[in-house]
Amino acid sequence: MKSFKEALDELKNSEVFKNWSKDNSNCYLSFGFVMIKAEDLWRIGYYHPDNEQVTSFVIDEKILVEPEDKSFKKPESEVKELNPDEIKVEYSKALKLAEEIQKEKYSTEIPMKIVMIIQNHNELGNIWNVTYVTQNFKTLNIKIDANSGEIIKDQLIELFEFKK
Repeated sequence: MKSFKEALDELKNSEVFKNWSKDNSNCYLSFGFVMIKAEDLWRIGYYHPDNEQVTSFVIDEKILVEPEDKSFKKPESEVKELNPDEIKVEYSKALKLAEEIQKEKYSTEIPMKIVMIIQNHNELGNIWNVTYVTQNFKTLNIKIDANSGEIIKDQLIELFEFKK
């Protein structure tokens, strides 16, 4: 699978992106998203500060642009620009670190899906936000510093809580 930076370079060199950029010069890179072992396609998002919408590009054999959509953020937070030059830990290393934590601390939680997002988090800076959806209907979220590779936080959350 391509690294985030390879996918980003491919996007920036595409005619689709160059044409889109002409009318959207005030937009900035806000995230990269990939679902591991599912489609393995990068989705790269650009944030429009004027209307708080995001345009996502799917990096496949052909670059596809998706319609603008609401940004996924809390009302009180801002969408920060992601500077790819500041990312020192690529997705493959971040995934390996997350897998080590999963096997070491959460070995009974068998992953069904893995979602990875690279973003500039309001409080944590550049992070890999790795989420496992497990067979036990839980999510394991691991936040990894994209500059140092340090595990910032890991947390297991019940997806469903059954009450009597």
